[in-house]
Amino acid sequence: MANTNPLTNLNQETSIRASSMDHSLEDVTINFRSLHIIRADETECSTGTNLNRCETCDRGDDQYSQVKTIIRQKIEEVLDEGNSADLKKRGSINVSQAGPSYQPQKNFEFYRAWRERDSIDCDAELRQRIAKLALDQQGSQWLQTKLDEDDKQTTDRIFGGIFVYMYDVMSNEHGSHVFARLIERCDESQLQLIVSMINLQSQPFAKLLFSKHGANSAKRLIKVLGKSSLVSVSNIISILARHFVWMMADRIACSVVLKCFDSLNVHQNQTLYEELAKNCLALATDDEGCIALKESIDYIKGPHRDQLLDKISTHALFLSQDPSGNYVVQRVLGLQNPFFTNKICLALVGNFVNLSMQKSASHVVEKCLKTSFGLDRVLSDFNAYDKLWEVARNKYGNYVIQRALEQAQTAKSPYYEKLVTKLCGDVEKWEKGYGRNIYYMILNSQRESKC
Repeated sequence: MANTNPLTNLNQETSIRASSMDHSLEDVTINFRSLHIIRADETECSTGTNLNRCETCDRGDDQYSQVKTIIRQKIEEVLDEGNSADLKKRGSINVSQAGPSYQPQKNFEFYRAWRERDSIDCDAELRQRIAKLALDQQGSQWLQTKLDEDDKQTTDRIFGGIFVYMYDVMSNEHGSHVFARLIERCDESQLQLIVSMINLQSQPFAKLLFSKHGANSAKRLIKVLGKSSLVSVSNIISILARHFVWMMADRIACSVVLKCFDSLNVHQNQTLYEELAKNCLALATDDEGCIALKESIDYIKGPHRDQLLDKISTHALFLSQDPSGNYVVQRVLGLQNPFFTNKICLALVGNFVNLSMQKSASHVVEKCLKTSFGLDRVLSDFNAYDKLWEVARNKYGNYVIQRALEQAQTAKSPYYEKLVTKLCGDVEKWEKGYGRNIYYMILNSQRESKC
């Protein structure tokens, strides 16, 4: 039976270098700027005509035009096909620690540069061309330009080409820009398809949140969904809630949660707020988690914020002695909210002396001294301690004593004279070493008072 495939006839009758055994189209490339099909062996002469075609290719014009028509029709047919059929033919999306990768069912290399003169082995590989454009720097720019035209048909075709490879595009340096531009042009039904895909394949979605470009793509999606009245963001919030602690302990992934706090309303964020309050102590004692927790305090809204601050204040004694947790307590004190400031100071009363001689906690004590309620509580603890000279000569305590004297003198507190008298009674025990700064501070203050 005669072979009627025009691609094979072209290989047999023209000078294209590809072998007719594998029906290769090595010499056919797609010029994405003009969407014209050209042959790689053609060169232009100085008059603008093709030298090879002038002499040898006239007889192949009909077949060449046929190839152009077939390839364009194939691309249009592929982009118009249903997404469910593509899912079955194109393989599955997996995300490893090294990043997302496409696992095709046949021996295709999804990440081959789209500009390579590779053969079109089957329709599935032809369908990958739109995604390959998105992963290429110039191809990404061209797709963004096409999306900026705001043509519904163009948007639909690009969406159809990218949807199945969504995770690969989202986590790619160039593809993430195409994805961000695409979702701004998507209608409600297309956004719902994206949310449904994420809901069905939540694990790879969660993993790409830990990559820079994947996190940026997710943040853009959350922003768009937050403004949509028909497509709910609740499914994505549920995925974030299931991985909340791990995300908040990661510098990149936590930015996605913070974006939710910033862009979504109280009702949409309720699940995340509850997770934050439940895990705040674990996050506060983690090096990265405490940073995310401090930033969350600035973003969180409504009664959940008071609930979070109340829990931190209640456990202030424990957190103040933690290398990371003390920064969270300082952040709450820095809000200058009288209720929570007083609650923290009351939680620390009776322990100010001991805390002053610890590296982490001494910073919290100094912060308490800057508040009127805290100043009285700290000075009261100091005056009740018989061996205050131990604090004065301590590596960390001497700074707390200096700050206490400064604040007490400025506030004209009655505790100031009592504190100086107590220190001078044992001056020989602390006037050297770490305590010498306190000694000169008191000496200078007395000289100024005499003058």
